Amino acid sequence: MFKAEIVEKTWLLFIIGLMVACNANKAHHEDQIKQNAIADEEWIAMDNFHLLMAECFHPFRDSADVEPAKRNAIAIASAAAEWLASPLPHKVDSDEIKSKLQQLNRDAASLVDNARNGDDAAIGKSLTAIHSVFHEIQEAWYSGHEDEKGDH
Repeated sequence: MFKAEIVEKTWLLFIIGLMVACNANKAHHEDQIKQNAIADEEWIAMDNFHLLMAECFHPFRDSADVEPAKRNAIAIASAAAEWLASPLPHKVDSDEIKSKLQQLNRDAASLVDNARNGDDAAIGKSLTAIHSVFHEIQEAWYSGHEDEKGDH
């Protein structure tokens, strides 16, 4: 009888442990779903990059002024690297977007080199490339949304 009680208690402890483990896994899964939902509503790394890039691109586009780009080239490269390193929201988690973010980082590195060399024409070319790739990524993000963001 004593052996049967031990087996019964062991089995009961196993079942309780299994229930606890399943509940913890369910809680983790629910947290992941919430994080994905939040990430699908906002992409902070994109917004951060956009603010900095716009601060540099618009003066160039509007009046060929590359000074903001020269001052902020390293910050743009840093923001591009942070964006690349950040988790992609579920709806844009694709090889295509990863490739575009890698291209954005290469273009940002070129901007840093061109800013160091002081070549205004090359800086403008780098800014234009960064802006184009940024908009390709942004379009992928906002495609299908009713409240699509405008040019900037």
